[in-house]
Amino acid sequence: MCAKRSIIYTFDEIYYMEHQSDLHIAVGKRLRKLRKEQAKLPYDEFSKRCGIAKNQYLFLEQGGRSTTLNTLSLILKFYNLSFSEFFRMVEVDIEKNDSGDSQSEK
Repeated sequence: MCAKRSIIYTFDEIYYMEHQSDLHIAVGKRLRKLRKEQAKLPYDEFSKRCGIAKNQYLFLEQGGRSTTLNTLSLILKFYNLSFSEFFRMVEVDIEKNDSGDSQSEK
């Protein structure tokens, strides 16, 4: 007899699934772009080198999780980037995305 498997989500998991902000998504996309273009490492190897759990890092790249400044600092240290440099990159990405959205609406 097969047992019926139920899927149970925590409140936090449901909240993040429903409330991914544009900022989380933009930060995740930028992290992924940096990793692929500069680090040239798979996410699990990169997270290991930064001292971050691989699932935590993967969720960051997917835009599904907030992070602490400490964790972001570990990641940015790998790239020798300051917070301001990183968030300028994210801001440019968001502006490009917004201009692309308005272009497609015309």
